[in-house]
Amino acid sequence: MPHRLAAAAMSAALLLSGCSGAPQPKVAPSESPTPTATPTTADESVAEDEAEFISRFFAGISQAIATGDASLFQVLADDTCHNCAVIADNLKGAYAEGGRIVGGGWTVVSTEPVEDPSGASVWDVRIQTARERWVDRRGETVKTIAPSIQTLAVSLRRAGDEWRVREMQLR
Repeated sequence: MPHRLAAAAMSAALLLSGCSGAPQPKVAPSESPTPTATPTTADESVAEDEAEFISRFFAGISQAIATGDASLFQVLADDTCHNCAVIADNLKGAYAEGGRIVGGGWTVVSTEPVEDPSGASVWDVRIQTARERWVDRRGETVKTIAPSIQTLAVSLRRAGDEWRVREMQLR
């Protein structure tokens, strides 16, 4: 299943296939909305914590798109998250040799917990991706990625007091 996202790499992650190029970007990272629901039960409180974590994770991807620094979201993912590594590698390639990405960013539109037979914490996360232009070091456009709305299955695990992304894939 992780290969499904790696292969498709989300149309958003298509943006994350290597390019060479130009100076550091002058694009501010996108901001992700934070959930505003007030929990009324212990279960809702946990769900809110997970939803906030998911928003923070995707805000890290947006910052990484703007800066090329994949550690901004990798620190929130397990080492075993194959698709997280694919995105990180593609971003590093985009910024190699002075390249950059103009625009971009992933915004969480909605999060919805999903029943999983194994009892794992799985969420459907709907993200909106902004238009991206990949530029080489000479300022020439290497590729352009159209904006899109995608639904991802995001699997989380608890690591002490924190959440980690175990894996994510296109729905």
